[in-house]
Amino acid sequence: MLAAHIVRYAMGDLPMKVDVTVSRLDLLKGQLRLIPRLRANYIFLALLWVTGSVINFGLAAEFGVPVYLIVVTLFAFVAFTISMTFCIGFAILMASEKHGSLGQHTFEITDDAFVEDTLATSTATKWAGIQKLWSFRAVSYILISGYRFHVIPARAFDTKDGYRTFVDQISTRISSS
Repeated sequence: MLAAHIVRYAMGDLPMKVDVTVSRLDLLKGQLRLIPRLRANYIFLALLWVTGSVINFGLAAEFGVPVYLIVVTLFAFVAFTISMTFCIGFAILMASEKHGSLGQHTFEITDDAFVEDTLATSTATKWAGIQKLWSFRAVSYILISGYRFHVIPARAFDTKDGYRTFVDQISTRISSS
């Protein structure tokens, strides 16, 4: 269900608005692109590895447990990471328009904030509150906090220039805040 396209946007003067239909596929692609880019994930995985290693070496030293236990722990670490990814996928499958994560979104750039309107929510995030902007050829992600992000697909604009202008306006405001 990738139905979406621009309803309106105005280049130049603020406010700039774009209407986007966000699908589950958009959220899944976002998670897959953002998981390796979030520092918190690396910290979590490092802590998990250190904890598993300490437990294994402690058991090996105290009880003479064979070294293959370390391999088992690394396997468990990888299995846990994969299961975490499946949990994120399951959460995406459970997303709905009722909660404001799927469906029609209107994004607006104002002087003070980045505004999102959905059927369920309306949020204004001040420019200083936006953590990061990742921009790719066909989509941009605006990280608000933790794992909360907005999806701005290029398909929502009539032209590539419209998409670039919108993303450049966001980038300018984030860097100047």
